[in-house]
Amino acid sequence: APEVKSSMRLAQPPRKLSLFGEFCFQTVARYGREHHPKNCLLTDDKISGLSLGTHFEMWNEPNLNPDPDATWGGWAGTMEQYYEMMRYGAMASKEADSAAIVTSAGYAGMTVEVIDSIRTYTYADGSHPLDYIDVINVHYYSGRIPPETATEDGNLGRTGTQTLPENLEELVAWRDRYAPKKPIW
Repeated sequence: APEVKSSMRLAQPPRKLSLFGEFCFQTVARYGREHHPKNCLLTDDKISGLSLGTHFEMWNEPNLNPDPDATWGGWAGTMEQYYEMMRYGAMASKEADSAAIVTSAGYAGMTVEVIDSIRTYTYADGSHPLDYIDVINVHYYSGRIPPETATEDGNLGRTGTQTLPENLEELVAWRDRYAPKKPIW
């Protein structure tokens, strides 16, 4: 395996997707609402069902820098690697707490172009990332300009032609077409 900068070790895709799924299961089992048999818990104290968390985000801004050679950011893999990992995490979270609310990653940017891959990426069984989430989660960065007039996304470093309200209108129309009633955060 290639050498990874120490600052990026936690941003690398997991070597085993099942371990990420196990991490999500253990986290949601502990902090979610459902109690689990002690023999399926990995913590020393075997505590579950603390009811301290109800919503679980599947990563943060994986689209910001999807590059295996990344030197900064929270994700250093491809979007395909992210979606494969996300599915394990989302399924494990629901297994640990069937009432858990699973959100997509908080995507950097909120255009339909950014979000549409949760609909179009297809797993081997024909399902899509959109099938495993309860909430569509996006981030909009307008810098020091009010979002109602800003057309530049400072985080992505690109200038567009649309403001936050215009992007939101398009995203809502997309959601209404492909995932009716799914909240957008």
